[in-house]
Amino acid sequence: MSALECHLAFTYWNRSERRYAPLPDGVEVFARERDPITPDDTIGSGRIRGGQGQVRIAVADTGERRPEVYFEIRFGGAWLDPSTGTLVEGGEGGEQKQRLPSVWTTRNRYSEDYQRGLWTGEVGPQIGTVSDPVRFRVSFDCFVRFVEWDDEQGDFVGAEEGTAVTLVEHGLLDRKVLADSRLDDKGRALLSFCDDHEHRPDLSIELARPGAPWSSRDHFRLGSLTERGLWENHVGTRIGRWGSPYTFDLRADQPRRVPGNRAEPLIDGVEIRRAMLEAIDGAQRSIHMEMMLLFNDASGREVVDHLIARARDGVEVRIMFDVKTTGSSHSLATLKEIWTRVGRELSDEQRDAMLEALDVEREAERLRGDTSELRSRMEEVPNLTLLDSSFPYVEVAPWADGVEPEAYAELRKALPFFTVARIDHRKLLIVDGTHALTGGANIGREYLFERPFDPAVPAADEEWIKWHDCFVELQGPVVASLQSRFRERWVAEGGDAFELGTWARTAEAVSADHPYFPPIEDHPAGVPVSILDTTPGARMQIHEQLQTLLRAAKREILIENPYFSSREVLSLLCEAAQRGVRVICIFPDESNDSWDFMYAARLKYPALIEAGVEVYEYDNHMTHAKVAIIDDDTWIGSANLNHASFFNHYELAAVIHDAAHTKRFRERFFELDLKHSQRIALEDVEGLLDIKDWTRGYLRFVVDVWY
Repeated sequence: MSALECHLAFTYWNRSERRYAPLPDGVEVFARERDPITPDDTIGSGRIRGGQGQVRIAVADTGERRPEVYFEIRFGGAWLDPSTGTLVEGGEGGEQKQRLPSVWTTRNRYSEDYQRGLWTGEVGPQIGTVSDPVRFRVSFDCFVRFVEWDDEQGDFVGAEEGTAVTLVEHGLLDRKVLADSRLDDKGRALLSFCDDHEHRPDLSIELARPGAPWSSRDHFRLGSLTERGLWENHVGTRIGRWGSPYTFDLRADQPRRVPGNRAEPLIDGVEIRRAMLEAIDGAQRSIHMEMMLLFNDASGREVVDHLIARARDGVEVRIMFDVKTTGSSHSLATLKEIWTRVGRELSDEQRDAMLEALDVEREAERLRGDTSELRSRMEEVPNLTLLDSSFPYVEVAPWADGVEPEAYAELRKALPFFTVARIDHRKLLIVDGTHALTGGANIGREYLFERPFDPAVPAADEEWIKWHDCFVELQGPVVASLQSRFRERWVAEGGDAFELGTWARTAEAVSADHPYFPPIEDHPAGVPVSILDTTPGARMQIHEQLQTLLRAAKREILIENPYFSSREVLSLLCEAAQRGVRVICIFPDESNDSWDFMYAARLKYPALIEAGVEVYEYDNHMTHAKVAIIDDDTWIGSANLNHASFFNHYELAAVIHDAAHTKRFRERFFELDLKHSQRIALEDVEGLLDIKDWTRGYLRFVVDVWY
């Protein structure tokens, strides 16, 4: 076997300090080689040293094949005392003491970074480094919260304090309670248990509400009683985080396939613009628009003109968009400037040319990001209500005690880049409660245009830079789901609690021309559609269901997405490819407006390619589309493949469950895009990573984790 130097770190959830703390010094860790025939051999060992839970294990070179390595700790029945951070014999003397398994092994587990615990993926003679060890947790921790919508408060509130919650493992013939707790005054609970499973357990989370018990077995059934409702989505040994628990909305309908809908994909700005303006012009009773960005440029002014015209004709118009993020879009050029000055390996000539172009880009963005004139026009119009959906920025400080590279200090000055902002990232238009458009495009000249771009021609050679994007136009019963989500956001931002109509499920007859929730007939030859959303503090359906669909894929996964940093999705795509699913990913090339995400994705290319995933970069134009095909399902929405879209931002996705529809979309979208994309080979990757060492750390510990 080949020589190996292993650098590892082990942590556990310390209940007293409410953080992941290192295992104490002195704990011995063994490197083991799996052998399918004879008993597994110990091929190296080391003891944790230095107070950070880290250990170095050297495995001798015997000249044989590379071993299938896993790591093992033999606790022998010891317990952890969180108050002292030490191992003790027995659990007496305090409820806070945490039981440990007799033997803990990574063999059938996952590391903190979503890599399989049986280590077969190392390249070269090293696993981890001193400064960047491979990290494992020895506790299984579920941070959960249960909430209900309160219409009077216009917000989600925690379920009743003291309600019992349990974590249950389901076997073939029985069920076993692994952990139990009670909700605190905010509806939160920690379920932590000693993970001594040989395989990842089939879990469910159950809440003992008097008269209305709740179980995640129903929550994840995807509308079909024949589908598994167990929690199969957990990756690693944690569900949720202490500061951001996995949250469940107790009152909301669970994601379900609503039949009888017309679902028409709209590809690129010409189709999106035309459908949007036609829908607005055809409105008879109400128009509801929820956008992240609404720019003061030709496209933005055109859409606003049409909205104002309908409001003046008596149509009720409600609009909300993120004024702050629209106004700060110019700061993306500042972030690129930092990358250009200190983050990328560039020649002086390249650097000077980029900096000059960024000055022009920044000033143009500053001008169109000033929406004061647009807002003044809309605020003067009767029947039109405008709300600002901006949230405050929240700074993230991953470097303690001021110890940080000089370049990080520059990032701090260029807020909001070094922040995690709660953003309403949805793009949604609803007309008369029966007709909706949603997807990835905001309102601005790069998203909406009259003449199509030529994908074979560089964007800079066009009349202006245009982006590749996708929407879906929906008509049918599923529109009511979108309308209800708009209403939640509208009321939460201080808007009027407009009438629910049939959505309230009362016995009262509702007029067919109800302005918001009229009865909706099935569309002829309609297809089933599910609406999924991320609502911070309430629902994480996009994260839940995307993982479920990726795990269930049997034939193919086609993904196109601009901002990919999720290690969970990386792991799921690699697993799918390794079990024989054809997996194709298309990402932007240098046209990506976010170099953070461009390089975060490129750092993952080797793992994807080695697993058998076909990786492409779209030529010439920024692809901003957030779309996927998973077997017979088409996914179109606003969500990116990153932590922010899964947990921090408000997002929407429409999933069309129809094989014929998916076949047509595949032909119209993916097959055309592959003709205008370059396939990336393993040997190409290093040439795409013209970045310095510190930026790789920034991408891994900041972008991957928080963005």
